[in-house]
Amino acid sequence: MSLVAARRKLVGICFGHQVLGHCLGAPVGRAPGGWHVGRFGYDWHGTGALHAGGEAARFDLLAVHQDQVLDLPAGARLLASAPTCPVAGFTYGDHVLALQPHPELDTITVGNLADRFRPVIGDAAADAARAGLAAGHDGDAIGRLIVEFLSA
Repeated sequence: MSLVAARRKLVGICFGHQVLGHCLGAPVGRAPGGWHVGRFGYDWHGTGALHAGGEAARFDLLAVHQDQVLDLPAGARLLASAPTCPVAGFTYGDHVLALQPHPELDTITVGNLADRFRPVIGDAAADAARAGLAAGHDGDAIGRLIVEFLSA
């Protein structure tokens, strides 16, 4: 919390998103729908390259998680959401950015993780995760937004 109080630039991805949410007072726990493995669509509520003239833009990112931030921290601004992950991203002031999905992962890694988690998530979920990977994702665009955030 001292870094947040000092207004140091922070970016949290996946578990980092959850840690920042927890430190800012938000509840964090198991995703009500269970594991998220594969490619997922999100609504973008922020500004920048994905902003669509006042309406949420859509983007796709890769996810591998079973826990998530369950409610927006007080004073935070919603950045991204999905039906199965309502707080997929948030900002806090102009110095904290947190995202549940992974802009840094590639489809090969997530495909391998789907296979590794197959005994936990089941064949149908693992097969669906693998099938969705062929459509690609917007990791590069989100990566550029993170660089913009850190550079501002």
